[in-house]
Amino acid sequence: MNFSLRTTFPEEPNELEKARKALLASGQTVFNLSQSNPTQTGLVFPPEVLSEALAEAGRYPYSPDPHGMKAAREAVARHFAGKGIALDPGRLFLCASTSEAYSYLFKLLCDPGDIVLVPQPGYPLFDNLAQLESVQTIGYSLVYEHPYGWSADISSIKSVLESPAGKRVRTIVLINPNNPTGSYVGGAELGEIVSLCRKYSLALIADQVFFDYSLDPHHEPLNLYRFGEVLTFVLDGFSKCLCLPQVKLGWAYVSGPEREVRAAMGKLEIITDAFLSAGTPIMAAAGNLL
Repeated sequence: MNFSLRTTFPEEPNELEKARKALLASGQTVFNLSQSNPTQTGLVFPPEVLSEALAEAGRYPYSPDPHGMKAAREAVARHFAGKGIALDPGRLFLCASTSEAYSYLFKLLCDPGDIVLVPQPGYPLFDNLAQLESVQTIGYSLVYEHPYGWSADISSIKSVLESPAGKRVRTIVLINPNNPTGSYVGGAELGEIVSLCRKYSLALIADQVFFDYSLDPHHEPLNLYRFGEVLTFVLDGFSKCLCLPQVKLGWAYVSGPEREVRAAMGKLEIITDAFLSAGTPIMAAAGNLL
């Protein structure tokens, strides 16, 4: 049997996983700093609230919408309005997870063999998500400078864009805050990245699933919802903001120049309509859960 080259993944665990297993096998206690599943760290959503919300939500009929249930999108918008961020529910696309949102956006922005720029150090899942869409990833460096912290090395982005491979770059991924550094995107680096996006006709994908967990209570981080300078997709969801990865509800918010937003949304509606993966009970429960 011949399988797709997209499914040719390394079969051996990486060196970090080998070391972890060896420590566990020797009887040592391991504190896993890479654990990002809140249900495995004691952050448990009140089960009675979850049960009640889902029981009520089960009464809703199935009314497919490529954007996701309108009431759920409005609930997300109200949630952010409480944070002082006015979102247009019509620019929200609900899905089962941010991983799925990435797959939609790679379909939207990339042809097979195209390139996505991702931060390093970063989350290794991007490589698999991109490969499954026949897309390549190339890393750009995050550098640490005391006392300012981590920021994108703009020269590493430029070096890719100015190379022969630069012709196939379609989007730059920003993790805001980044996993594992915990660093948010700063205004100065964002300005330089925007200039490169305009010069090379690139979109931005901003993953903000950890946005509410700033390590610095005295500094308000830069939020990329409603960012209008270039075509931008902000990804978020219940997995981290409500510590509910098992509920499986995420979303993408589209912003930027109006003409590009309209074109992107029209194509994204066709992509999301082909899957309609967000479950009706979960979407109907969104307001109560938030």
